[in-house]
Amino acid sequence: MNTPHIAPRTNANRFLTVLAVALLQLAGAMAARGDSSVGVTMSNLTFVGASVCGPMGNTACTETVNISFDWDATTGSIVPNSMTVVATGATANSFHFANTGPVVGGQGFLWPDANGDEVSVNTCGSDCGKFPSVGTYNTIDITMLCNSAGDACLSDGFQSVHPSKGAFTVSTTSLFDNFANWTTSSTLLTDLATASSSPPATFVTPQLGFQSGLQLSGPTEDFETTGVQSVAAFSAPFTVCAHVTPTAGTANPFEIFLVSADLSQYITLAANVSPVYHGMWIGAPNIAPLFDLGEQFSPAFTPVLGALYEITISVDASGVATAKVANSKGKVLGIMSGLQSGTGPFYLVLGQRIGLAPTGAQSATWAIVRVSTP
Repeated sequence: MNTPHIAPRTNANRFLTVLAVALLQLAGAMAARGDSSVGVTMSNLTFVGASVCGPMGNTACTETVNISFDWDATTGSIVPNSMTVVATGATANSFHFANTGPVVGGQGFLWPDANGDEVSVNTCGSDCGKFPSVGTYNTIDITMLCNSAGDACLSDGFQSVHPSKGAFTVSTTSLFDNFANWTTSSTLLTDLATASSSPPATFVTPQLGFQSGLQLSGPTEDFETTGVQSVAAFSAPFTVCAHVTPTAGTANPFEIFLVSADLSQYITLAANVSPVYHGMWIGAPNIAPLFDLGEQFSPAFTPVLGALYEITISVDASGVATAKVANSKGKVLGIMSGLQSGTGPFYLVLGQRIGLAPTGAQSATWAIVRVSTP
């Protein structure tokens, strides 16, 4: 967080308000299929093994796994590009998704690591016949399995271990289940356009498409913005997950805004592809005013057109936020914490903008947009 603040007239100027939000993980038939989709979250699954870790070799080995994806209940399949898997701990290997298949009375899922060790889920255990109904599931149905006697998984005591803590939930995506829950015309959108740019930007009607997600475009000239805004507002604590691919641009092909009605509380996350301000930027009241671009993630990295980015923004009950950006394989590219966002209520805006930058079309495709609460 050591990048200097950008002058108010920057190309990446906040309001990428092209809130492509309408897209929500429906990949093409969003309104028609939204009700059939649920979000599956396995958070902070903590596996505790033998007491052979640590500097003295007498500390319990632990592995923590976080998994989330969207499930299409109509087709009985995982929504493409919705999977996120993050693991840390003793095995020092990342898990990746392998397969899913029906089991009698439920559904099975498997995530192996490079050694063939696995996190296994069989929903026909304590919750047989329940999946994919919305609710809380028993983590006893989640197991870590070791592939061979020679690797760390077995020696660290993880064979057939169930999580000692963590949560397994299936939730609705009702906030984003169809385009009726979003608006492309509101006082907030026009106020945000004015406040997030100097000179004030003009809000232009977003151009939307619905193939393999939500395609969002609109701005082509300097000081133009567009976006889609959630009709509903939500208060902390919550987590926003979004998968987005910038497809064309000279400025900000995508930007996420979490903003209160009076614009005093906010978090902004923008991808800027202009030659001068190329980078991924974050903004919050304790970092920069709304009209300022904010600061780059540290270490800095630059967005690439055509690459998918997995974005997670979490706001805790005290109003402090953390933002994370990962690539399509789940590799974390940057994390920013200590963002003093406030507790809301917030509206979610998916947008794009051009500040003072080369003119041209900005466009992005949103494959997933989901808000979850504890």
